[in-house]
Amino acid sequence: MDRKRSRSKYSAYFDRDGEMGLCRLCPSKIPWSKSGGTNCIRLHLATKHPVEMNEFKLIEEARAKMSRPSVEDFNNSTFENSLSNFYVKEETQDLWRENSEESNEKFPARNPLYKHTEQDQLVFETILGDRWPVENVEGEFFRRLLRKLKPGFELKSVEHYVNLVLPSFRSSLESRISTDLKFAGKISLVFDYGSTGVSGLDCVSVMAHWTDPATMEPKSALLEFKTFRDPAEIGPQFLNSIISKFQISRQNQIVGVINENALTADEIPILPNFEGILDKIPRILYANHWNLLAKQKSILLEYRRLQNLHGSNPYYAHFLNIDFSESDLSSESLQRPEFMSWTDHWGLLYFLLDTQVPQVLSNFCATTKQANCPELTPDELLISKFMYGILSEIKSARNSIRNQSYPTASVIIPTLRVLLHKLEGLEVSGNLSDTTSLIKSQVITDLQNVSTICQNNEILKTATFFDPRFRDRYFFESHKESILSTYREFASKNFESKLSLCKEEKPNPMDLSSFDLFLQSQGPSKPTEVPGANLEKEIAEYLQEEPNSQSNPIDFWSFNQSKFPILKTLAAQFLAIPASANSKARKIYEDGDKIFSMKNMDSIKEDFGFCCANLEVDGSF
Repeated sequence: MDRKRSRSKYSAYFDRDGEMGLCRLCPSKIPWSKSGGTNCIRLHLATKHPVEMNEFKLIEEARAKMSRPSVEDFNNSTFENSLSNFYVKEETQDLWRENSEESNEKFPARNPLYKHTEQDQLVFETILGDRWPVENVEGEFFRRLLRKLKPGFELKSVEHYVNLVLPSFRSSLESRISTDLKFAGKISLVFDYGSTGVSGLDCVSVMAHWTDPATMEPKSALLEFKTFRDPAEIGPQFLNSIISKFQISRQNQIVGVINENALTADEIPILPNFEGILDKIPRILYANHWNLLAKQKSILLEYRRLQNLHGSNPYYAHFLNIDFSESDLSSESLQRPEFMSWTDHWGLLYFLLDTQVPQVLSNFCATTKQANCPELTPDELLISKFMYGILSEIKSARNSIRNQSYPTASVIIPTLRVLLHKLEGLEVSGNLSDTTSLIKSQVITDLQNVSTICQNNEILKTATFFDPRFRDRYFFESHKESILSTYREFASKNFESKLSLCKEEKPNPMDLSSFDLFLQSQGPSKPTEVPGANLEKEIAEYLQEEPNSQSNPIDFWSFNQSKFPILKTLAAQFLAIPASANSKARKIYEDGDKIFSMKNMDSIKEDFGFCCANLEVDGSF
């Protein structure tokens, strides 16, 4: 079928096929002779697709105005940009059926005035929720199925959902986020970097985190997602554009930023990335044992290779039956150790030492008479067990005080204190005591340095202080006086009305009952003070209670908001600070690429990824 691109003004809606016009919005074929008029296709557009017909009329009006400008138009400095407010599709370019790798990214024309309908939203949320390729909306058999299931339901074109619905949908999300941020109080920002998998193209996401003061639940939203080739694009100016878009107060609203590249404005505090801190520990463990790491990886990779090759063979099934399905440890991570997290290293040692992979592999090789089977020497096995013990202590400390709703920055200082305490008691013995003692000493020294830095971070200490699981018990020095000096003025200004004594109004004697006269004859009652309005008093009562690492901060502040009104208000400003970056930048890009896979259209992928991530955070799917 020869579908040549037409230069007609109707080519945005119809493909010419000989003497027929194939509607892009439905499977209809309309007479469209090369020598005849366009009345048939215009009538079809008006009767079957009125929304698109209105769009078409807007385009025609804009073109007419541009071709016959008035004197006032020439004097209007904004006239040259007026056409950008309309949905204009270039007649000589079909953006959805052409891709040139040599050309720069093409930005399809969009109409910022378009507001998506309820039907648009239903279709669009389906696309986003299932990460459904958007070009499927033009599938003839899928459209036929929809017409049978729901007569009268018409899907629009790819251009409609990408050019009109996508920017409108993103705009509505950004508007909702802006509204949420106005009532959010203090917020923290998190930069997360990742690779897109495309050569030379990286990506970054910027998340905002805050606490809902009514429920004390942590909230978050994706503010921006961007692909870039030059890291200089993600500098202070990038952050400034986000702050300006969402009208965030830099000084009064931003608590701090987690940004490992530290490319933010100087006046915004940098917060620690806890997972990044823990990821450094395996590098210390293997600093002098990279050959051991290589052998550990080769054993597990060889086992997986044999499992994939012979796992379905009943004769070998009892050898190769270890299940990796619930493990996050991927072969890609094993092949690139520089990207292995501390949990990846723990998983590697878990399979080597707790699931007996080396023994199973050795038995399999002996049975099949395979040579060169990788295996650990007794000394390597001993060192591996010691490393596994250290990583297991990290895992235990990390998980034991981790609440489902609050895996936030308030856990960092207590976790480091507990972890150091456990590692200092770790036994070192045997023939390799010198080697294991050196490993232990290096890890403890690094964690002590990090712990000292965190103990000197006022924001981190304040977040920990207001977490009822920890309070003031995990600091080298009490944080109580610092809280009092910093927030005494805030408490006085915002809660001073609660400090006043209740004054009794003198009632009219004519309104007094016999009971009132009796009480009056007994003398005046003592003035009463409104409870819970003094910062010193609240802190004293708060610290009298023992912290419980298993308690839920949400429940605590919800139950005690009348007892600690000042502290609850302050806690809402700090408790949602995240402990780490979310490591989802690459996933956001992949989600956008699943929906819109065309090359050189990264801005559209960014928009789709942005919408997917925010609907996921919001719990819409």
